Amino acid sequence: GAGCRLIDTAASYRNEAEIGAVLRDEASLKGAGGVLRHQLFLTSKVRPQDAGYEKTLKACSDTIARLGVEYLDLYLIHWPGTAKLPPESARHSENRLGSWRALEELQAAGKVRAIGVSNFTVAHLSELLQSCRVRPAVNQVELHPLVFEQQRPLLEFCRAEGIVLQGYAPLGSADGAAELL
Repeated sequence: GAGCRLIDTAASYRNEAEIGAVLRDEASLKGAGGVLRHQLFLTSKVRPQDAGYEKTLKACSDTIARLGVEYLDLYLIHWPGTAKLPPESARHSENRLGSWRALEELQAAGKVRAIGVSNFTVAHLSELLQSCRVRPAVNQVELHPLVFEQQRPLLEFCRAEGIVLQGYAPLGSADGAAELL
């Protein structure tokens, strides 16, 4: 069929088990023209509650189990901060770098094909690029006409660093909806 081929989910969305059930149902229809795993591109993300090396390794394993797949095509750090930490805490940086190290290992082990980040600023990316072995393939951020000028420096930075800037909310976010009327 011509259905969805790119599925973007996250543990925070609480829909991985449901997506896994759909994928299993679709797999059972393979003989009737169903989509095979290699024809899908699956993205998921580490929750801010799961920031840090050990938690990220477990989070990925849990995501793969809920989805019922052997690997993810893209795995992202969903947010540069750690849930429930004060904004000024140095642990945000420690956990970001620990999560990134876990993503590098997951990629080396074949559990994820590509790794990246979401909602990272130029400062967050600069910090990560100083210590990473594998550069982020993607930075997924809100990107639409209402925020394009704000995001231009990030777009230029990512272009210069060879990082794909992937936009979400291309028609605007719920917060910006009133501005469109």
